[in-house]
Amino acid sequence: MNCEMIRKFVLLFFLIVFLSSSSFSQSKPKLLYLGNYKKYPYEFINNEGKPDGFNIDLINEIGKVMGFDLKFELKPWNQVADSILYGNNFDIAAMFYSEQREQMVDFSDPIIFSEDEIYINKNSKNINSIVDLMNKRVAVEEGSFTEEYLIHNLPEVNIVHALSEPDALMMVSENKCDAAVVEKINGENNITRLGIRNLKSTAYPIIPREYGFVVAKGNDSLLSNINVGLQVVKKNGTYAQLFKKWIDPPKPESVALKTIVAWGSIIILIISFILGVIYLWIKSLKRLVAKRTNELNLEVQEHIKTEKELKIQKEKAEESDRLKSEFLAQISHEIRTPLNVILSYISLIEIEFKDYFKESTSEIIFSINEASQRLLKTVTSILDMSLLRLNNFKADFELFNINELIGSLFNSFHNAAKRKNLQLEFYEEIPNIFVKGDHYTTEKLFENIMDNSIKYTEKGNIKIKIGKDFENRIAIEIRDTGIGISKEYLEKIFEPFTQESTGDTRKFDGNGLGLALAKEYAEINNYEIKIESEKGIGTAVLIFMNPVSKN
Repeated sequence: MNCEMIRKFVLLFFLIVFLSSSSFSQSKPKLLYLGNYKKYPYEFINNEGKPDGFNIDLINEIGKVMGFDLKFELKPWNQVADSILYGNNFDIAAMFYSEQREQMVDFSDPIIFSEDEIYINKNSKNINSIVDLMNKRVAVEEGSFTEEYLIHNLPEVNIVHALSEPDALMMVSENKCDAAVVEKINGENNITRLGIRNLKSTAYPIIPREYGFVVAKGNDSLLSNINVGLQVVKKNGTYAQLFKKWIDPPKPESVALKTIVAWGSIIILIISFILGVIYLWIKSLKRLVAKRTNELNLEVQEHIKTEKELKIQKEKAEESDRLKSEFLAQISHEIRTPLNVILSYISLIEIEFKDYFKESTSEIIFSINEASQRLLKTVTSILDMSLLRLNNFKADFELFNINELIGSLFNSFHNAAKRKNLQLEFYEEIPNIFVKGDHYTTEKLFENIMDNSIKYTEKGNIKIKIGKDFENRIAIEIRDTGIGISKEYLEKIFEPFTQESTGDTRKFDGNGLGLALAKEYAEINNYEIKIESEKGIGTAVLIFMNPVSKN
């Protein structure tokens, strides 16, 4: 072999080595994406055992644009969160933003804005907001943002860990927990996908926040690639296609302030019209009752001679009272239905357009809601009184914990007392007392009394105490430092449609049915009700009931 051949061989060898190394250096890097195995529709393992979902498709599209490949590893979130926040043995993941997490990882631009919702059993009546979760068993995904939030902001919640958000929903569906707090899009999709029929969400979403990709702290190069790729797929329409495929929520329309004010004006006009109808109806009813009463009095005087004629007049009077109660029930129902529609639209406006509200607009919405709630409460009270007078109310007696019932009402009225700078206090001298009664009328009994206490107390406190009297009966006392009641008026305190202060100049609003209904509710359940009061000092309402064994 001559020198020329050797030289050519060496050149060929180095050329092969160079081309191999060049080809190797140009291969795309494989990055590890660490994710949640049950976070439908974001990321999950599908029926074929493969990673799938909005996050998976989106990061793959970003990888195509920016020139990197991915391998996916999806596991229970508590394991994933530990690896991301404390192990750093990953390249890319996705999670909800928090200031605490930002100290441990770097977040990309947001890919979605979302919030949590509270899911409860459809038969549940005691949980309507995040405050009602206190002392309740609440299922949340272990290691989730929601768990962090509740621990730091609502430590009174009894957290029950679930491996995933679908598992949290199933725990409530199977009555293993009182509620579940689950990310809204995940919750809505999984309830439909899993065919869960006995759950509902409460009225308002909670804990709004951003959701995005994360990388290890300080990996600025990869984070920059993700953000640039995200902008590209948003501009070329790929993001919109994936969003429609996996998420597809209703798109809120941009609404001008003029539109909101116009809707508010329409609602105010509707409420004004209803109030006018009610006013005319009440005046007409009073005239009708007065006229009929006079007619009956004349008839009684004319036929007082014989017992038979008196009996006829008595029957006529009873018939008149029955017709009046039926009339009240029918009219109350007809008013109650449109009122519920108005309240629903007020809540919808407040949720959908809150970002467009000015301070004055928020006050308008608040006033409309407050007036509607007051009107609905009045109509409901009239309807309840009508049912009771017609003996059409069917009591459902059951065994329940009176401490829990009073405690739930205490939480409900806490904000109302706080707005008036009143101290609302609750003392349980005896815990876990069970009574047998109708749950609805018992709850309404204490609701009316607490509402009166807050309404007629300008300063000081309202104290609620559960104990026993000398006869070993359960004694529940609600004592306030309000305006008090005169001795003269105490004699007719339980008469319907009566108030100590009357006329257009009266200081306190009300329909005079609260204590009258409370008396009716107490009699249905065989409770004893007593009122002690002194003008200018305050009022104490005492309810006595017999305890029963839980067994």
